[in-house]
Amino acid sequence: MKGFIDGYYEDKDIVFDKCRGWTNNLMLLDEILGHKETKVIWTYRDPIEVVSSIEKRYQDTILLENSDEATGGDFSTLETRCNNYINDGGLVARPVW
Repeated sequence: MKGFIDGYYEDKDIVFDKCRGWTNNLMLLDEILGHKETKVIWTYRDPIEVVSSIEKRYQDTILLENSDEATGGDFSTLETRCNNYINDGGLVARPVW
């Protein structure tokens, strides 16, 4: 991991990375970097706006196969789609948990 960070972020003191997975490994990241100064700025977006955006994208691509539908969830109505997005393992709730 140190090799990846050193190579990918070479000569950068500040890194903007949208991956939320880093927050699970902050102590490891501090250890790899050799300091305790790692800071994360977490941007917040209203979950209602997130679900609305996902639904808009769904409607724009309704004739294409949706990867979320491959999980076996019911996507036949707006209500069931929203429930799939916000359930504990859903696209919106999973990163929060």
